[in-house]
This record gives sequence, C-alpha cells and structure tokens, in this order.
Amino acid sequence: MLHHRKLLTKRVLMLFAVMAFASAFDGTQADAQVVATAAGTFDASAMNGTFNYTLQAGGNAIVVGTYIDNNHIASNPQYGGVAADGFIQDQRMSLFYFFDPAASGDVTVDFDNTSPNGAYFIMELLDVDTLAPLDLGTGATITTTADNRFVANFVAVNNGDGATTVPVAGSIARQLGVSNANGAIGGGAVVAGVADARATGTAGTKTLGWDGFGGGFPQGEVSAAFTAPPILIDLTLVVNKDTGEVTIRNDTTEAVSFDYYSIQSEQNALSLAGWNSLDDQNFDFGLPTDFDGSGAVDGGDLTDWQAAYGVNANADANGDGASDGSDFLAWQATVGQSPTAADGWIEGGGSSAAQIGELFLDGATTLGPGEEVSLGNAYDTSVFGAADGDLVFVASPGATVELLEGTVIYVTGAASGAVPEPASMLLCLGGFAVAAARALRAKRT
Repeated sequence: MLHHRKLLTKRVLMLFAVMAFASAFDGTQADAQVVATAAGTFDASAMNGTFNYTLQAGGNAIVVGTYIDNNHIASNPQYGGVAADGFIQDQRMSLFYFFDPAASGDVTVDFDNTSPNGAYFIMELLDVDTLAPLDLGTGATITTTADNRFVANFVAVNNGDGATTVPVAGSIARQLGVSNANGAIGGGAVVAGVADARATGTAGTKTLGWDGFGGGFPQGEVSAAFTAPPILIDLTLVVNKDTGEVTIRNDTTEAVSFDYYSIQSEQNALSLAGWNSLDDQNFDFGLPTDFDGSGAVDGGDLTDWQAAYGVNANADANGDGASDGSDFLAWQATVGQSPTAADGWIEGGGSSAAQIGELFLDGATTLGPGEEVSLGNAYDTSVFGAADGDLVFVASPGATVELLEGTVIYVTGAASGAVPEPASMLLCLGGFAVAAARALRAKRT
C-alpha cells in the first residue's frame, strides 16, 4: 500500500464530505458539463441567420438558444448542414440541440422575415447521454422525468439589456452568459442559464425563474434537461451473496488510488454490524515518513531511509516509487510528529443500512494490480437472498474530488475471490450495463 500526501484544499473539500455524509448522496452520475460557449448577434441575410461554431473541447452535444425580435418564427435549424436533433420554441425564444456534432460548421436558422434583430448563445456540452430520454419545456419551470438532470435554459429579454438578469429566489438555475442583440428599444437579449445534477434533485417540476431584465421584459423561455452516463473508476466491489463479505478490489494491471468511497442500497441491504471499516482496521493509518511503522517519526525511520536509499521503495514518502533525497526532506520536516485522525480513514457520519462510506483526509490508499481490501460482512444476505443486490459503489480517485462509479459484482462461495457469475456484473445506476456504459464512453472519444 502507498500513502500519499494531499493538498490542503483537498482536505477542506473532503472534510465537508464528512460533515454532509448523513444527507442522501445524489452524485452517482457524472454531470454533463458546459465546456465552451459562444455568443453573438445574427448575420441575417436572405431570410437566414448564419453563424459559425467550432468545437472548443470535443463536446458531444451543442445547445443553441436564439432570440428573434417581433415574434418572427424560427425554423429549420441546422449545424454543418445537419438538421437539429430537437427543437422547441416559446414566443421569441427558441432552443435546438445537436448530438455528436461535427468539429466545425455553420449554424443556420430560417426566419419568416428578412433581417430581424436577433442574438444567439451556444453551449457546448460534455458527457451528455445521447441515447437517454430528454425533457423539453417552455416557461419558467421544467418537469424532469428522472432524477438529477442537467438543464440548459434560455430566456428572451425584449427591449432590454440581459446583463442585469439574475435568477429569482428559489430558481435552480445559475446564469451562464448573455448575448445582447441591441440592449435597447428595438432589440433584446438571450440569457443563458444552467442547473447541474447537484441542483435539480428528484424528478418533478422545478423553477427556472429570472428577474432583473434591465428595463425590458421576458418574451419566451425554453429549457432542455439532459442526462449523462456514469463514468467508471477502475475498482471493483465484490459482494459475496453467501457470506456477506464485501471487498474493494483492483482488477486492472495498474495501481489505482482512492481516498473516498460510498456504498448505497435503496433496499437497505447493508449491515452496520458486519461492516469492518478501514477506520476500524486502522488501514493505512500513519504518517508517510513513519517508515518503520512505530507510530511516530523518529530516528528509527532515518535508519530505515538510509538502508533503503537508492535500493528500494521501503522509505518512499512521496509515492514516486523510490527512496531518495526528497523522502529524507519529508522525514526531516515531520520528525517528532505523530499521526492524527486525518492521516487515516474516517467513517462518514450518518452511516446506515442504506449507505456506508469513509474518506481519507490527508492521504489515499493505493491498491496494486489484483490487490484487494475487505470491508467485512457489510452486505445483509437476507434482503435479496440468492438474487443479486442493488448496491451502488462510488469512489474518488486520489488526485481529485470527483466521484466516479465503480463496478459491482456478486459472487457465491466461501471466499470473495470466487469467479463472478457471468450475469452478475453490473453498473448499479439506472440499470445500465457496464458494457453499454463503456461503449458510450468510447463513442464520445
């Protein structure tokens, strides 16, 4: 096992996770995200609004909002000569979107009148599930048919500057940007907003209201709610249906680090009594410069460093795979110190039969290829019996605060290392199969 130092910012962010663990976790999906934007006024000619867009970050969806003055009708939106995958309009505001767009192309919109005042705003999105259902809505609310969706929202501001527009109290939206066609009488603006999965909550109707229109007034509002496929961390949660043992295992050929994990069950199939947490085990607890494992950094660790210097990684404090001068400097900076709670795994508050989890504030655990660590009999075998359970496993890689979904497999037999049943490997989110999720990821690259 390797124990790596983390930045103070990481510690602060993950400390918040300890405090907030008791609340329901809703981050098992990788949010769709805005990775680039573009805004401007129309170059209107021949009854056609035209503007060019080049992908900035390789997103897999483009969402366009257009404002057209005097209630002219927008139609036939295209990007690079390809018709939009979807289109919705409310008064002077329209929204259309393209999945898996070309790297560059002209966006064109036909009007029912020549040279209208108009503006556009483009969002380039990453991690949009292009195969999942999509919700469209008009007005200051949107109804989503699934939990935690990513919402793209546009509002038209007539006869006013959109720069002063802000979400009203209770809105889930946050302002992303503004495109002003004129900003005074005879013009208007597109105000763009987004709400990601952390804000939208459960399925149902949400408020997307705006206020402060700079002397103008709203003239149409449109929204689209997207989903995003989960992205995986290369860790496997092995669940033994006979014994209840739960093991985190690295099934890859590379080392994998993690400093947070959470296991969830909607049917309360976790056992607190059987859970042998990493905290309980004092797993990887200690300072990285405590080379001899005595519980303190002292002269004995210097002796170990001298023996390992240039020979092996037995005195590797910084995780670079070697015992060298930098490890001596780390020892020198910490000599006389003893570890605190932050130098090991800490159980999250509010653990229950529905959710257990831990985090490592000032370090991480690294599992080598094929290596595993047991969490005891944390699975309640009486809930699902011989059938596979409903566990969802997420973890954070050692280098970021991003939460990624891991693979869950169910096995039978006396040991967790038994060969998994072919039909039991699954990705426990929304019924997606692991192969399908990976295919979607490959499709985006």
